[in-house]
Amino acid sequence: MIIKVKDIKVSDVNKEIYSLSAIDELMESIKLLGLLQRPVINVKTNNLLSGHRRVEAITRLGWKEVEVDTIDVYEEDEILYLIHYNQTRVKSVFSILREYDFLKKYYNDNKTKLGLKGVILRGMIADDLKISDGQLGRLLKIRKESPDSIELIDKGILSINQAYLLTQRNNKEVKSRSTVNLDWDEKSNSEDFRFFQKSSESMSELKDGEIDLILTSPPFYKLRSYSDNDILGNEDSPIQYIDNLVNHLHDECWRVLRNDGSFFLELGDTFIDGCLQNIPHRVAIELSKRGWIQRNSIIVKRKNPKPSSSKSNLTPSYSLLFHFAKTLEYNYQRTLTKISSSTKPSHPPRHRIVDGQTIRNTSPYIPNKEGKNIGDFLDHDIMTVAVANQKYSSKIEHPASFPQQLVWLIINSTVYLPFVGKKYSPTVLDPFAGALGTYKGIQWFNSNFDSNIQFVGYDIKCWFDAG
Repeated sequence: MIIKVKDIKVSDVNKEIYSLSAIDELMESIKLLGLLQRPVINVKTNNLLSGHRRVEAITRLGWKEVEVDTIDVYEEDEILYLIHYNQTRVKSVFSILREYDFLKKYYNDNKTKLGLKGVILRGMIADDLKISDGQLGRLLKIRKESPDSIELIDKGILSINQAYLLTQRNNKEVKSRSTVNLDWDEKSNSEDFRFFQKSSESMSELKDGEIDLILTSPPFYKLRSYSDNDILGNEDSPIQYIDNLVNHLHDECWRVLRNDGSFFLELGDTFIDGCLQNIPHRVAIELSKRGWIQRNSIIVKRKNPKPSSSKSNLTPSYSLLFHFAKTLEYNYQRTLTKISSSTKPSHPPRHRIVDGQTIRNTSPYIPNKEGKNIGDFLDHDIMTVAVANQKYSSKIEHPASFPQQLVWLIINSTVYLPFVGKKYSPTVLDPFAGALGTYKGIQWFNSNFDSNIQFVGYDIKCWFDAG
């Protein structure tokens, strides 16, 4: 059947499900080889059921008429044939999910006519779409709970299974925010644990100079929603965020920290309108203007960073950990330990041979064996860690909390060693302690080294069971 091109109708459903792409290439192919496959229309309505790209191409080429194949169906049943005829085309995940939506509506609207009472529609729709019921279920879950991942799948950055696993992890985190099992009264009165469910802008509960070490990772700008009523991290501009964060941290942190104490601040950067904002360094500069002495800028490289959808820049895989002090007389000692016959070096040939004999012209010192997992020792300004995935007693993971080994290295170099053999209980403060990653690191440190380091934390909302 020959029909005028202008008489062919493209339904709104067709336009909504399937996007047009690579039309110029198709036009060149048609000019060279002709139209190899005829479009399909419904003779009752002249609605196009197959060949949207072909009709668009010949329209641009100026064709007035075209030979088509026809089918005679009721308009309300066109969706079945439209999707059937498009199963051979390469489709995006978005298109598959839109096909599912229209088929689900069609089957629900026609349950009685089609005799579908009691039939599980998802399995039937999966058959229509030529995918497994399991894959369809994963796609629906991803769309509902992690919609940004759909784009990552279509761009080939994540597989469906990878996106599904990422969604499951995110769900565990969200669930944990509403499931707090801490016995506040009991915990807050313990000797080693004080947690105040309030903002750290005012820490009136603490005395001047009470804190030996501040270790924290505040909300990053525009990267995560931390609570229903967040302010910090969701400001209208980076300048507002920097001002708020510096004002939040400076006065009270300066007051409660000992003159020989240290302040470690972890921050990640943010792209705004495609431009990297250099927020961590700008915060560090502002804190320096307030009197803080910046001793180090430490790169914390993540071995398993969160995937990025951008194809115009590298995937961010590190954060910056700044070390500040109030004076140059702060406590600090490298995490190196003297080689002994029982010590097993991480690089045996370089440090020691058997029978306790030291290799000539090499250092008799090696990293403390407990710190091997992070570059062996805290003697350089780049540390490679995995995104923290420690399990809390609630069996929930939090990907942004401090790795326990990193907490150990910081405590060991700035707090613990100066007080070996003394009857003293150092105190570590985390002003943004909702995930309790710092506390878990301290717990691990105390249990492994028979120490008595105490913890103080502040946060509007605690996400995890402290265990």
